[in-house]
Amino acid sequence: MKYFNPFVYLACFAALIFGWGCADAEVTELPAQPVATNPAPTNPGTTTPDPGSPQAGPNQLRFMSAIGDDGLACQATCAIQLTSQKRALSVRYTTDQGSPIAGTLVNYLLEDPNQIGSLTGVSTFTDMNGVATVELVPTGLGPGNALVSVTVPSDAAISSLFFSVSAGLASDGPSLLDVTWSYAGIQAPDHFQVNLYGPTNAPSCAEVHPDVAGPEIVPALANGPLAFNGVAQFPALPGGGTGTWTVQVMSPYGGSATVHGCTAGVETAAGNTKQIKIPTIDLPLRFEGVYGVFTTLNMVEGLQDTDYEVMATVLQAFDTPGAIALQIACENQGGTLGTLCDFIVDGNGNLSATGAMLADAADDAFLSLMADQLGSEFVFDGQALNNLLNAVTLESTLTLTTGQIDSDGGPMNPLGGNNATEIWHTARATWEENDGCTVAGGVCKDIVLDLEELYGSMPGANLHASVDSHSRLHVDAHEIEGLNYGLLVNGFIESEVLPMLFGQSGGFQSDIDSYEDLVATLLGSKGCVGSGTCCSEFTMKLEDQIPIWLLPTIPGACEQAITVASQWLRDRLSSMGGDLIVGTPNLNPCQGHALGEGRWVTHLGAEKLPCQWDAQFGDEYGQFAPEADWHGLRP
Repeated sequence: MKYFNPFVYLACFAALIFGWGCADAEVTELPAQPVATNPAPTNPGTTTPDPGSPQAGPNQLRFMSAIGDDGLACQATCAIQLTSQKRALSVRYTTDQGSPIAGTLVNYLLEDPNQIGSLTGVSTFTDMNGVATVELVPTGLGPGNALVSVTVPSDAAISSLFFSVSAGLASDGPSLLDVTWSYAGIQAPDHFQVNLYGPTNAPSCAEVHPDVAGPEIVPALANGPLAFNGVAQFPALPGGGTGTWTVQVMSPYGGSATVHGCTAGVETAAGNTKQIKIPTIDLPLRFEGVYGVFTTLNMVEGLQDTDYEVMATVLQAFDTPGAIALQIACENQGGTLGTLCDFIVDGNGNLSATGAMLADAADDAFLSLMADQLGSEFVFDGQALNNLLNAVTLESTLTLTTGQIDSDGGPMNPLGGNNATEIWHTARATWEENDGCTVAGGVCKDIVLDLEELYGSMPGANLHASVDSHSRLHVDAHEIEGLNYGLLVNGFIESEVLPMLFGQSGGFQSDIDSYEDLVATLLGSKGCVGSGTCCSEFTMKLEDQIPIWLLPTIPGACEQAITVASQWLRDRLSSMGGDLIVGTPNLNPCQGHALGEGRWVTHLGAEKLPCQWDAQFGDEYGQFAPEADWHGLRP
């Protein structure tokens, strides 16, 4: 089982609302212009006092050049046109008042897929003027792009600066197509890539969308990595410069796209520069896949009417087992057992003096057995069983077979047929006495039920789920066929709790793993199940309490009492509730979180911040509707 790391979760929680970015978006398009000569590059090594915009934080990191080679102000990014000469990449580190900070380590990182240059160093220290400089040496004529990021590792409040480097573009002539982009998402993308498809028979934006299955369509040209506010320039285009293009912008460069924008039908003509601006947006999270789901239910609080009365009786049976067993066995009985019961209970069902004596002996046997198993210092009451049933965890496997987005969200706009499956395989709870799970000296035991063994097959469901534009999962209400409330509660008590409390590790006493064994022990004494003497011992207890003529009938009446009391418990518990029905609340769907690389959802809700189920056992009005929450993890 995986654990959610709340620190990673909190760091990632702000980046959770995503939308589609595939449509043939409206683009801001500037009129075609006559080609002009490029302006002479500005020497970035020229010292300009306090250029650019201040960076976040008490100290500031700024470019030494106010204007980049593209004619734009150097703020977070500064453009460099690399020719045959090396270029100085200089930044200045100061206080918020502009005073230089000397002797500080500054790191430079080059991302250069086209191998257009190399750095003379990967780090340097600021001089007495707060200036750090590393040179970029050309290693090829391009064309290509590179990105140099500059950071101050000792100052977490300082944002990175980026030199956006291009080579081989100016020498190849003026640009025929300039592509810029806007961004309307909530991520912080650093690197972008621009793809051109054309110049004839260009695919549509839908055909090149990152989520489209099938053979990959290779772009005619690609440009990147490009800085956040960079420009993709294409000085040479296939077909002599004239064509119709589909232009795609993605981030990050070279990785699984999380940001996307696209427009089709972009026309270029030889001798003119076409300038377009493409809007980009965060891509939605991907939900398809298999998740381990953990549902926590309160199986007691909220029970009503007959179900409440049955559960109250069962819980009381773990406080005063002797009295409860005798009263259940004597409820509305006739024949020999009815005659015996006349000496055990009165007309109102209350214990007589003989019944009280038998109940006390039964309680002693009950506590003695638990002391053998759990220790003599063990203090027991029915509250432990109540607490166990207050927090039952059901484990299941959820498989989502589509990640299609319902832009309006929720079950009111279904996407079609069932697109998900569930298999419920395990139930878990914790038995705790004397604060045993938090302090020494108590009892803390994990109880595990195999649902296939309990029900004869693993409960499951085919269901419908949808995702809204905020990356929230909506699960339609559905019945988990076979996951019955009463059988589940009875399974915990009879199959797990009884053997845990009364199971033996050897000796003459057999394991008590059924209500019959427990009631027989209560009527007889500790160890009587193994020796087969429970009803004989019960008869001996009554020798001085009932008429002698009745004694020969007591063993048979005892066997009948064991059957009656055991079947009462099993039948009453098993008939409670119905099969579990769950679905996400209409106004409270489950938030998906992608805490790894890319857009694949890794968490549905979280252990510390779970999603909610609308839950009910049975499909009739007024059936038990427990409190229920859940979270899911992709393995």
